[in-house]
Amino acid sequence: MTGSARGVSIFGFAENTPAASATESVVVDPGCSATLGDFSNVNPLSLAGYTNITNDTAGGSVATGFVYGAGSALYEGTVSGGTVPTQDQHLTRKDYVDAKLDPAPVALTDAPAIATDAALGSHFRVTLGGNRTLGTPAHPTDGQRAVWELVQDATGNRTLTLGPGLGSTISSVTLSTGANRRDFLTAVHNAEKNKWYVVDFVKGY
Repeated sequence: MTGSARGVSIFGFAENTPAASATESVVVDPGCSATLGDFSNVNPLSLAGYTNITNDTAGGSVATGFVYGAGSALYEGTVSGGTVPTQDQHLTRKDYVDAKLDPAPVALTDAPAIATDAALGSHFRVTLGGNRTLGTPAHPTDGQRAVWELVQDATGNRTLTLGPGLGSTISSVTLSTGANRRDFLTAVHNAEKNKWYVVDFVKGY
């Protein structure tokens, strides 16, 4: 594929017994784009352009640009499935407004140390079944704002300690004590400081 060819699709081809002079199976030159699928190649591919590959029976798949995942997630980058990718080849999740405009609260698992995966949303809800610690959220993005909805169980009087990555001006919180009452804690992530700054705590709902 050459000459700035665009939108080329090739499916179901098989390279069986290429001549000795053949050194590559499919060549995509810079400035071209193609989609390859359901094929088996003997010689290696040479993909200088933008090429998406699906169902490579020789043992690989390539997504160039972006792919959609579960839960309206969108990932960007280039990763090959033929070999174990290096860290810089991993797809990077991107959270766009259309996917996060009205997100449903993410239910967290109650545990002595409550874990939060910040990549899953921006509103997190958990019912406290004992005195707990809110761990430092994983997989944040710089500037991300997250809200935790903290609910007392039917017993009430549960306490919450903030993990080492949460705090600053508001370094601790005192929860409502009544059964089934809920409080809201808001924090903003700063990637340079590797810290979640707690900027608001509202209680008594």
